[in-house]
Amino acid sequence: MKSLAGTVDNIKVHVWDSQIAASGAGNQAKLAADMVKADKNVSEILASLEQLRATTKVLFAVDEIRHLQRTGRISGGQATLGSLLNIKPLLTFEDTKIIAIGKERAMKRAWKKIEADFKEVHDSVDYKIRATIVDGNNPDLADQWAADLTAQFPDVVVERSIIGPYIGVHTGEKAMGLIWAQDYKTLEN
Repeated sequence: MKSLAGTVDNIKVHVWDSQIAASGAGNQAKLAADMVKADKNVSEILASLEQLRATTKVLFAVDEIRHLQRTGRISGGQATLGSLLNIKPLLTFEDTKIIAIGKERAMKRAWKKIEADFKEVHDSVDYKIRATIVDGNNPDLADQWAADLTAQFPDVVVERSIIGPYIGVHTGEKAMGLIWAQDYKTLEN
């Protein structure tokens, strides 16, 4: 990207690595756009983007473990055993890579683990949180997760979005996730 930035004439291009995808990257773009509209300078925008990026976390639950076999993340034996036991791998981003951080039996238990991790962060920060439930073609379950999150954390802005192809190629259909960060609307000033 940096090499392409120099090919544009008459426009000053600033390269930014969101280090995340889906609504995590989208919220960074929304923050930058809102700040540009408010006539903020580049250093102010980049500082706010850094703060937003630093607070952004994501957890995904993969519905069909065989998809991880197809992408080479697990062996055939692990996929067979995982399918038999209804294992739902939990994934996150670490150093811009998707990594496995655990596994639960059944999507309901995966949600409880994600929710517990979210609660731990929620209870330890002093800023407003914006959270997005993302799904890979699993809208009914996503609506349930969003309603549950809204009921438990009325102070959190809860939104819905899709996982999208960039992450979906790794997680497969019916995967579910939660992306959260400091509410970007609080960083626009």
